[in-house]
Amino acid sequence: MFYTARGYFFLIRDEVTIYKLCKLHFIQQLVRTHCYINCHTMLLKVAIFASLAILTAKAFPQGGQLDTANWKVIGGELAKEGQFPYQVAIFENLIGKLYYLCSGTILSSKYVLTSTSCIIGQWPTITIVRTGVIDLEKNSTRGQDYRSWTLITHPNFEHQNHTNDIGIIELEGELELNEHVQPIKLPPGMEEVVENTTCRIAGWGGLNDPNPDNELRFVDLPVVSDRSCGNSYARENQTILPAMLCAGTSGRDLCWGDNGGPLTCADGIVHGIATRGSKCNLSGFPAIFAQVSHYRDFIYEHTGL
Repeated sequence: MFYTARGYFFLIRDEVTIYKLCKLHFIQQLVRTHCYINCHTMLLKVAIFASLAILTAKAFPQGGQLDTANWKVIGGELAKEGQFPYQVAIFENLIGKLYYLCSGTILSSKYVLTSTSCIIGQWPTITIVRTGVIDLEKNSTRGQDYRSWTLITHPNFEHQNHTNDIGIIELEGELELNEHVQPIKLPPGMEEVVENTTCRIAGWGGLNDPNPDNELRFVDLPVVSDRSCGNSYARENQTILPAMLCAGTSGRDLCWGDNGGPLTCADGIVHGIATRGSKCNLSGFPAIFAQVSHYRDFIYEHTGL
């Protein structure tokens, strides 16, 4: 499914708050794929969200901030300048203010790989990609913001089981590549990562908690076999499919704020894209990734890579 940059966008502050509540909590399972915001439909959407908002009031601590204190890499270390030149932060621009959505991975000067769950329902005109930074709050001459042109979601994405949770952003312009902004390598088609291989995930986590952690963090995770991972998630009635990759152990995990980020191994190849299916360090539940090698046809179809 494509969302191509066009049209006009208008929101007021209260609508922004309700919209973010819709996306970040269970309401998204009901209406997320219909949250295409424009000036003609927003009033109806606000009425729907307002009637449901009370059901998720616990998500808001005093002061009205979304509670995302645990939406970040768990058991990780701070990244250094230039350590992850392929990693980007993805934001939505709501009335001139940027809100962090998720991570992405540079495929080329024109394309960024991320998760479908990050970009579904977004408008390209307000979806911003930031490159070359590890601290989202600190001003950096290396950091550059780029507008999206087309958002490409996987046609068979299924939210409940996080199936086919991989997507592509086509940028309006081209990235200025340098030592801090570089594309990553893709794996051969259908290549499998061996169990117990140590791979690495990096992410920024949530930015809206009272003490936000805006610095990029990373953690090393052991790859878990499909069988072991499947046994764990069977307790949640969730199926681990061949196109998924599991990694993680107690005390080392990722969380929702790391959605869309790249899982890389020693070969310098992006093998996984973080999904929203992870359990945030819940014992016995490894993190779930879309296994990139199973989506080479999808990537080639839309990027030529």
